[in-house]
Amino acid sequence: LPSELKEQVTKENIAESLIDQKLLLQEADKKNITTTDEEVEKYLEQFLTFNELDEKALEQQLSAQGYTLDEYREGVSELLTISKLLDQELDLQNIEVSEAEVDTYIQQNEEIQQLLSEGDLEQQDQFRTKLKQQLALEKQQELVSKYIEVLKENAQIDY
Repeated sequence: LPSELKEQVTKENIAESLIDQKLLLQEADKKNITTTDEEVEKYLEQFLTFNELDEKALEQQLSAQGYTLDEYREGVSELLTISKLLDQELDLQNIEVSEAEVDTYIQQNEEIQQLLSEGDLEQQDQFRTKLKQQLALEKQQELVSKYIEVLKENAQIDY
């Protein structure tokens, strides 16, 4: 890792991420949320197609990083299970950002105001659309963080 990233990726960050992941997986288990082998294989096929890889090339890349394809599949299964849990519990796909929220964000950021003033109407519309997507993503992340905090409050975690 580059030195600036090494500073950000501390043991505590890694431990915290693993705890969050385990808490989410435990909650999914409590709610009987699982991922089938077929779902994992479908995800893997889409991943290979999108990245223009075959399974052998993926295995080589994983091996170079010290992982096996089975370990990768297990990680995908956990990711999909957590995604299902969050979709079920938080309805992340239906988070909306109003035009007023976009306007408020723009008003609070002079750099963005400057960028918008320099573009034509089409560029401004494209920027607003991307900004709206970014704000929705931030709302999703905030909801997930709050959900994890609730799980932590209700969990017995020994550090």
